[in-house]
Amino acid sequence: MSQADYSKHLEKMIQEITSLSEQSKSQILSEAEMRRKEILAEAEAEAKRIESEIASKAEEEARQNVRRDVSKKKLSIQMDYLNLREQVIEGIMANVHKELQKLTKSKSYLPLMERLLEESLFAINGGDLVLTLRSEDKGIFSQDKLNELTSKVSAECKISLSDKDLNSIGGLVLTRNDGLISVDNTFEKIIERKNDEIRKVIVSQLLN
Repeated sequence: MSQADYSKHLEKMIQEITSLSEQSKSQILSEAEMRRKEILAEAEAEAKRIESEIASKAEEEARQNVRRDVSKKKLSIQMDYLNLREQVIEGIMANVHKELQKLTKSKSYLPLMERLLEESLFAINGGDLVLTLRSEDKGIFSQDKLNELTSKVSAECKISLSDKDLNSIGGLVLTRNDGLISVDNTFEKIIERKNDEIRKVIVSQLLN
């Protein structure tokens, strides 16, 4: 091969190599562009997924916040209602005490006291008994009335009046002489025993 032929052959090889390099470069660039687009698409999809997830979380958090606020408001309203209801009940109970104080000055007081004493006598059922009354009630029972009431009890019993004054708005306390049995039928104690029942009646009336 002559020098000229060799030069031509070498030039042709260079051209082929250059052409292959261009093809490779173009292919590489094309593949790189495809990969770039794939990465961009994946990134965009991931961004949308994260954005959607954040939006969903934000929406759920917003719903939860609303539910919490509503629950707090409901609880606050319920507490306000219960407090108001309790104030009303306490006011009514205070009026009950006032009405009972008025009752002690009315004609209905004596029949009520007789009934309370009779209930106390049946509860203790006999024995030597001590009756404690308010100072203003000391003369409320005649001896005949005491005899009449004690005669209703099956067991023998005797009532003596205590020297002590009862500290109460009304009612009485009957105690067996040995102190083992005592019936407290003061107005305060009756209200205390009937407290739940009274409150139910008041609440029922308030709801109606």
